[in-house]
Amino acid sequence: MGRSRYKITEPHLPHFVTLTVLHWIPVFTRPDTVNILLDSLRFLNKDGLKVYAWVVLENHCHLVLQ
Repeated sequence: MGRSRYKITEPHLPHFVTLTVLHWIPVFTRPDTVNILLDSLRFLNKDGLKVYAWVVLENHCHLVLQ
């Protein structure tokens, strides 16, 4: 379970989201690992999630989602 107390109260608006890896371990250095994340976003996109922008760095990623 995440430690965040933030809640999305306006789902009709885009939100900037940052996901970090515990202890900043560089898990996104291999293409296979990044593809797992991107495949998950594609799956959620079919369920209605809108992904406007994303960037994946070696130990975190930034997303603009709705």
